[in-house]
Amino acid sequence: MQQRAVRRGAKWLIGSLALCSAAAAMLATVSGAATQKPVVIGFVGAKTGFMSIYDQQVFVGAQVAANEANSAGGVLGRRKIKFITCDSKTNQAQGAVCAQDVVSKGADFVMPSCDFDFGSPAARVANKAGKVAIGCAGGLAYGVQGVGPLTFNTYSGSATEGAIMAEWAHKKKGWRHPYVLTDTYLQYTKDVSTYFNKRWAQLAGSKSFAGQDTFNNADASIAAQISRLRSAASNADFVVVSSLPPGGASAIRQIRGAGINLPILAAAAFDGSYWLSAVPKLSNFYYPALGSLYGDDPNPARAKLLYKDFKKVSGKAPTLASYPLLGYAAVQSLVRGMKMSASTSGTAVTKALNSFKNTPLITGATTYTAKCHIPSGRPYLMMQVQKGKPSYTGVTWKPASVPPHPC
Repeated sequence: MQQRAVRRGAKWLIGSLALCSAAAAMLATVSGAATQKPVVIGFVGAKTGFMSIYDQQVFVGAQVAANEANSAGGVLGRRKIKFITCDSKTNQAQGAVCAQDVVSKGADFVMPSCDFDFGSPAARVANKAGKVAIGCAGGLAYGVQGVGPLTFNTYSGSATEGAIMAEWAHKKKGWRHPYVLTDTYLQYTKDVSTYFNKRWAQLAGSKSFAGQDTFNNADASIAAQISRLRSAASNADFVVVSSLPPGGASAIRQIRGAGINLPILAAAAFDGSYWLSAVPKLSNFYYPALGSLYGDDPNPARAKLLYKDFKKVSGKAPTLASYPLLGYAAVQSLVRGMKMSASTSGTAVTKALNSFKNTPLITGATTYTAKCHIPSGRPYLMMQVQKGKPSYTGVTWKPASVPPHPC
């Protein structure tokens, strides 16, 4: 009897020890997962100034992509993606200061402001620290040549944008004589006109232009430019406005206020309806965009982000279509790059991203090479504004040819 009791006691002790060991192992696993170091993305965008209109929409798109990755188990062995932010204040010098700040706080990657002029200072700081900088910019210097080999652009660039505008106007609308009005404020707006002009000359000849002029986004009045446009209006069948709000919206209001009702084909920076109150009942206005906010986007993934997921994160509907998509694509690219390289190292992730060949992202098929970090040639939706209401024209345009450009 006593021996049997001893044996039962021994068995109970062994079983208890086994259970304790299993529980300890489970606890260690849970604890290890909970203490995994996060992957940190330093978002260096504007919370103030005119660039905040664009950058904060980019940031929400990036958060949507990060939430999806985290819900799917994270990256690199259950590591979650975390953001730290710094307000670049629509200031180039402050962008560089912010990049230094987020890098010093442990950022593995940097997302600069969505523009070459305002984003490149932060990208250069990131590159110097060996970190991948991934952002969006129309300026064609935003990449390897203009910033550094660890800088990637999620946008197709102004060469693609200008080529699409020219082809759509010539081939779809049958227009033949553009009057080109260029905002000199940003490299992006200057590049859009440059590549529109190059592609248009290929299609219709260099003598087909009705005229060219410039203004600056900060100009309160463009009366002199409008006077010259009015003189040339009889020879023009549309006006190209390479600009962005708020100065671009003011320019368009002044053009329409002067009684010039020619079709206006504008740069993609006019995406969204937030600026339309400056030009009541605007019509005959067109621009390219990466998506549509108006319930008519033909792509289910884009529609889900723009009509549903964005509001879950921000509590508000988006005011722009292209910029949330570009932010989402940045994190989407980083997640793929980390999985391919099994690393957050700048050189390792760069090597992985450089192997992208028609890789499907929310912004379209994406190709990067060691020499080119701008995914040129992707299609855009052609949008319109009629009687103050924006909508998708039903035409998605992929350029047949993009003029040679520095990449």
